[in-house]
Amino acid sequence: MWAILGTALSFSGALAFYLASPHQRLLASAWPGSTRGGALGCLALAVLAWLQALPALTAVLAMSLLLMCVWTALPFLGLYCGRSAQ
Repeated sequence: MWAILGTALSFSGALAFYLASPHQRLLASAWPGSTRGGALGCLALAVLAWLQALPALTAVLAMSLLLMCVWTALPFLGLYCGRSAQ
């Protein structure tokens, strides 16, 4: 249960950080910069959820791996949807 919550919060925080970036390619325009505060809150709650599910080092590594995968896949998803750099 905690691992699922940690995964969902990590994914939503990573997605919010990406969508608030001015160089994102998923939407026509970036979300406002204040979204980064909410994304940071999601990631802070995700760390707490991961710490409930796993030992400390394993929790940090699992969350880091998930963030790397999401932040690697999102730019390619933007290219796949047809929004290339102008």
